[in-house]
Amino acid sequence: MNVDDEILTTDEAIQFTRMGRQSFQKYYRGLGLKLESNSVTYRKSDLLARWGELKDGDHGRV
Repeated sequence: MNVDDEILTTDEAIQFTRMGRQSFQKYYRGLGLKLESNSVTYRKSDLLARWGELKDGDHGRV
């Protein structure tokens, strides 16, 4: 498994992005994968790709 494809829980993803919960939900909403248990997980690769978009000034896709 590629390190960038590691699966994170919502709390782990928030910690990984170093954002507060509200900012995380604003900028990363929609990237999570909903599981049968109604929990949401995130792929590190998706978070890193979205971070690249934010860094490049693409704040409109939320």
